[in-house]
Amino acid sequence: MSALGQTVVLEEKLGQTPGTVTVDLDMLNFTDVGAFSFYIQYDDALLTYTGPSAVAFQDANITINDNYGGNAILALNWNKVAGVTINGTVLSLEFDYKGGFNGGFTFVQPPFVESEVVNSSFGIIINFKTVPFPFTHGSISPDLGDPDGIATLGDATGIVGATVLVPLSITDDGGFNGEASALTFKIGYDTEKLTYDGVSDNTLSMTVGEADGVITLVKNNEGTPFSFPLTDPVINLNFVYLGGGIAEVNFQSGSLVSDDAGNTLITTFVNGSVDLELPSGAGTLSIAKISSVQADSVALPDPPGAYLVIPVEVELPITADGLSATAAGSIALKIGYDADLVYTGFSSVNFPTGWTITQSTGMVSFSRANAGGITIADGVLLTLEFDYTKGLAEVNFLIGTQLDDVIGDPIPVGLEDGWVTPPIYVNTKVFLQGPYKTVLQLMDTSLLRKDLIPLEQPYSDAPWAYTGTESVVTVPNGVVDWILVELRTGTEASTAVAQRAGFLLKNGCVVDTDGTSLLAFVDGLEAGDYHIMVTHRNHLAIMSSMFTTLNSTSTLYDFTDAKAKSYTNPSYGFDPVIDLTDGNWGMYGGDGTADERILFGDFGVFRSGLNTSPNMYMAGDYNMDANILFGDFPYFKNNVNKRSHVPL
Repeated sequence: MSALGQTVVLEEKLGQTPGTVTVDLDMLNFTDVGAFSFYIQYDDALLTYTGPSAVAFQDANITINDNYGGNAILALNWNKVAGVTINGTVLSLEFDYKGGFNGGFTFVQPPFVESEVVNSSFGIIINFKTVPFPFTHGSISPDLGDPDGIATLGDATGIVGATVLVPLSITDDGGFNGEASALTFKIGYDTEKLTYDGVSDNTLSMTVGEADGVITLVKNNEGTPFSFPLTDPVINLNFVYLGGGIAEVNFQSGSLVSDDAGNTLITTFVNGSVDLELPSGAGTLSIAKISSVQADSVALPDPPGAYLVIPVEVELPITADGLSATAAGSIALKIGYDADLVYTGFSSVNFPTGWTITQSTGMVSFSRANAGGITIADGVLLTLEFDYTKGLAEVNFLIGTQLDDVIGDPIPVGLEDGWVTPPIYVNTKVFLQGPYKTVLQLMDTSLLRKDLIPLEQPYSDAPWAYTGTESVVTVPNGVVDWILVELRTGTEASTAVAQRAGFLLKNGCVVDTDGTSLLAFVDGLEAGDYHIMVTHRNHLAIMSSMFTTLNSTSTLYDFTDAKAKSYTNPSYGFDPVIDLTDGNWGMYGGDGTADERILFGDFGVFRSGLNTSPNMYMAGDYNMDANILFGDFPYFKNNVNKRSHVPL
């Protein structure tokens, strides 16, 4: 609203049936008005302007041009030398409303003229060009509570390159049968994803036209009402599907059903779409999702403040799966990529040459053909090479990516897009009960001092079966043991998306294999919200009770400072972590079988190793001092019948 509260308001009309609609134009809180000019655009496919009515204020010498510039714009102009006060309806505008669709009455700013209100000295009170918000647009919406009938565009599916049929059905809902005698349908479609290919099964012999992405269907039964039910569908719209996801096919304003007197009948219009069809057993092409360090910046000596960005070379494989059963006569790959990537080339083991390659800004395409057929083996089809700068850079299959067989028929193929993204980092802190020393509020590093921590992560075997290859030449200082971290997009095990092994330091920090950096996930995961799960080989696993945002600068999630930080199964009668008696919380020790339960089998692991040779890396060494002695027994005894709260 303007400083003095002046507004110009077009009325909002709800629940309108076809016919005359009156829209009020109000001017509120104006004094000393010497002149005004308003330019109001409307949808002339939905509305026909029929004139003004009820001009409500003094000296109503308003001039109206009902088609300003040939663009369905009403131009309203009024002036008076002496200023007047206006606070209410200036006039009402009448339209013939065709119904069925939402429409708008919108203030606009044509070239060379101004929508404005000025005072008696011709000083500007409000001006749409400079301060548009005192102007409130109007709208109209249909009443579809009791329709006469329904016009429906169906949903269709197809493979890329194939012709699909979108059916149009017309059904009676109590007012079409014996009344409807003329049909006009204007149907828009997504021209990027669909190519119009005519019509079929035109049971009503409708006149068909197409221009600029709009199909027009007309049938006038010359005063003779249609007899319902009509053939279903009354016509099929034919398209070649180009891919790229869901392509909308929508009724547009100007679509109507009318009786023999020209009266518009209330019609519900239901839109349709075309989507990808993947038959059972169809193959896929997938662009990899990878992580990469970001570009480096080097300061230049001259000019001051200048710097040089050094990009990072990355490779994104395009992988085929399940396409070798049918020989391809032609392959067309169109790949789009973000501005933080620069395409530098490609490589292919099976097809190193023979590609036709074209490039434009943000796009590279590959095509090849062979009348004798091309066998697309499972695995990497080709590898894209880029210079990468920063952030999430998406790499997508574009419309036009298509495989055809040797006779030119399209091959069904699913397309999975990829990206390059910075690693996301886990910044977390946990304590293990076994090696924890309350006096120091640190964990013991006996395994490190005695050189017993393995150089390769120890979670490859069952029950973890982790396939990571993390290893070091030397275990860094301050390490207590290896730890396994899992990320989940929910709380259930089925939502796990990545795992990494890292080191646990004596102060509880989880770090990468260099012993200092945050634990990096380089699986091509997007920055976002995850649950953090922490597993140790002889302690019960824990998981964050809430989502935590992980990105390239993740903030600390500290499991040690409150038991509420750990996920709790409400049906269990014990805490998910153990009170370490000094204000800190830790993971329960005593799970020698690594089955996330502390039962008699864990006593067996302890007993079988009791008083064996010292200085060993053993599951039954619950206090992790490199020996299995009676000092390990309390971790089993005191924690027996405990189990991890984490859904497994």
